[in-house]
Amino acid sequence: TLIDWSSAMLAFAKERMHQQADAKAQFIVAKLAARALDQVRVQALKQLDDKHSRPYKIMKTNWRLFHQTAPDAKHKQFLFGLNEYVTQQEAIDIALDTEPKLKQTYETYLALH
Repeated sequence: TLIDWSSAMLAFAKERMHQQADAKAQFIVAKLAARALDQVRVQALKQLDDKHSRPYKIMKTNWRLFHQTAPDAKHKQFLFGLNEYVTQQEAIDIALDTEPKLKQTYETYLALH
């Protein structure tokens, strides 16, 4: 006997395409949020007058910390550029305390992840 699989396959294909579209949209939103975070971070760097300050060094050298969704708040580590032993969360907080717009953008970035 001949079984008609076309309707079942069509339903499966539609569902799969919908899932892929959602995943792609989420990726695009995350990418745009990361780009916005970097732009605000660079703007904050340009506004700081003291190029030897702790916030400047963190934002300039340790910029990857801002892209972590769960920075380490327990273990202190030596951060180059800052030349101190601090936790990742402490370093982020030092930088965020200097610029309210950066803090708001960072919190939005974390909410999207």
